[in-house]
Amino acid sequence: MSGYQHRAFVRRTARIQKAHRKRDRQGAGLPLIGRLPFFSLVVALALGLAMKALIFANVSGGSYNQVVLDLSQGNVFEQALAWALKPDPITVELSRFVKPPS
Repeated sequence: MSGYQHRAFVRRTARIQKAHRKRDRQGAGLPLIGRLPFFSLVVALALGLAMKALIFANVSGGSYNQVVLDLSQGNVFEQALAWALKPDPITVELSRFVKPPS
C-alpha cells in the first residue's frame, strides 16, 4: 500500500470511528428516542397534551370518564390508552382554555 493509499485509508477509518462515537453518545441503545433531538420530544409531548385537552373539553365530563373506565376494563392496549387518557391536572387546566363557549 502506497503512502497516499494509507493516508486515505486512515482518514476513512477515522471518519467512521468518529461517526460511531457520535452515535454512541446520542444513545445507540434506544432505537428511536436516542436519535431524536430533545426539542422534538418536548413538542410531541406538548401536542399530545393539547390534543388530550381538546378531547376532554369537547366531551362532557361524565361521558369522558365513562369511556376511560370502559377502556380500563379492556385488553392491554385499551388499558394503556385509558392510562394515557386519564384526566390529569394539566389536562383539566388546559381544557378550561380551549373549551368552546356555551
